Amino acid sequence: MINAEFQRITTHPLETTFMAQLDSLQPQLTSVFQRKGVVTEATSDVHSKRAAVLRALCLYLGEDDGHLIHEYMDIKGNDIQTGMQRCTMGIYVISKENGDPGHYDDTGMFNEGVIILDNIGSEAQACAVMLGVIYALNLAYPKELRHYYEFIQKVLFVYSVNCEGMSSVISNATAVSVPRR
Repeated sequence: MINAEFQRITTHPLETTFMAQLDSLQPQLTSVFQRKGVVTEATSDVHSKRAAVLRALCLYLGEDDGHLIHEYMDIKGNDIQTGMQRCTMGIYVISKENGDPGHYDDTGMFNEGVIILDNIGSEAQACAVMLGVIYALNLAYPKELRHYYEFIQKVLFVYSVNCEGMSSVISNATAVSVPRR
């Protein structure tokens, strides 16, 4: 539903465009992050690479990656609701205490303290779907992640927006040519 509504609004498939663009920019972004002292994980797992780049993007843009992805360990039921009250919108991941890094029991999204989607495949997929929810419901970007979403919109989806500041800086730093529409 979310993917279909996003495509209706923008004429672009949500998840395939998001992942393809993220994968194509990953080497450039990783290089920029490392030059600026923002560390990304060295891993061969594509899902872990994507998650590391998205988290590093938040840090590079001066935003707290903890506002984007909230990590919980061995948490059950309503306990998760307490942690979600601190942010307007975000992604949560639940893992076991001795579980494999990057492998979660659940990945989902919340808005205003309420879980709106769960059992999403990966952190990167949840980030894509969250953008789709924002578009489908015509929501404003969460203010604590404004630069992150402006970058995603302008660079990954090549949509023209009035982005000042950090999104322009990182776009120039990655030397990505953004075609005009």
